[in-house]
Amino acid sequence: MADQIRLRRGTAQEWTDADPTLAAGEPGFETDTGRHKIGTGESPWSELPYFLDEPALETWYADHPPTWTPDGLATNVKDARFGAVGDGVTDDTAAIQAAIDATASGGVCFLPAGTYLISASTAFIFKARPGVTLAGAGASVSRLRVAPESSSTRVLDASQTSDVQVRDLGFDATANTAVLAGLYASALDGQRNLSVRHCRFDGFMTGGTTAVAAAVYVWISNGVVVLDSEFVDCGRAITIDRPSGPVHVANNRIRAADSKMMATGIWVRRSSNASADAVVVSGNRVSGAGLDPSGTGAEGHAIAVFRCQDVKVVDNYCERSGRGILISNQSFGAMVRGNVCTTNF
Repeated sequence: MADQIRLRRGTAQEWTDADPTLAAGEPGFETDTGRHKIGTGESPWSELPYFLDEPALETWYADHPPTWTPDGLATNVKDARFGAVGDGVTDDTAAIQAAIDATASGGVCFLPAGTYLISASTAFIFKARPGVTLAGAGASVSRLRVAPESSSTRVLDASQTSDVQVRDLGFDATANTAVLAGLYASALDGQRNLSVRHCRFDGFMTGGTTAVAAAVYVWISNGVVVLDSEFVDCGRAITIDRPSGPVHVANNRIRAADSKMMATGIWVRRSSNASADAVVVSGNRVSGAGLDPSGTGAEGHAIAVFRCQDVKVVDNYCERSGRGILISNQSFGAMVRGNVCTTNF
């Protein structure tokens, strides 16, 4: 009898209930939805994206009528129903939001290669939807560019919105001084499971030190993942404010060309009292965090932990910053191990 190879399998609810951590490269199949995920060896099932090859979507759409989508599980912002152009000149804001709104929970809103000019006069440019992934064809080829005249302070607002993923997408704020955050979520116990992977953020709040903003800013969220992304010339790159559940910030590349551009690379903080949650900051490279307007050492940190307990800061590389790693005020039980801090001042 020939050997049979079967994928690890179960219904969507069974996977959710067990929430296992699959080994790196190990597939898991949902028998009632036909979808699958691929393990990383680190993230539990609930944090893994469903497997979908975004670049292949362009071929798929080329072979199908542009107005047909499989029950909203995949939408394309350039579909005729939405009309995004991606030429860097046409304002694509309304088209992209319409595509997000048309995407079913658990689905992907896809931005093919292009530069999408966006703007708004409201507090945010886009509103995320629960369970919807916003995905590009790669952070260097699918880019959201904030127009100079836009007055919004954030690009994608995920406040009170859970299970949102953003991946393979670029956020460019270099031509706009009003916008402070690329991904923003700020609500009291209002959002869970937010994920940023393989993205790039340019020019958010350059030279600024606003405490409640960053290229990726989350206030009170159970489950935050920021992985393998790039941050360039941002006043603050990643701020995890008052964590209330597991957080994993890993393998990001954060840099500023001038020491006056960035105040903090990665900031895990709480403004009062203290938080005690599973926060891991690992494998990041931070360079050029030197902005300290007061001159007292309150700013200018590659990585800073403030009033958050049991945070693990391991295997990071910090250089050319005011201070490499700061563990401050009520941050009891912190683990600082295997980091390299060099040429700091």
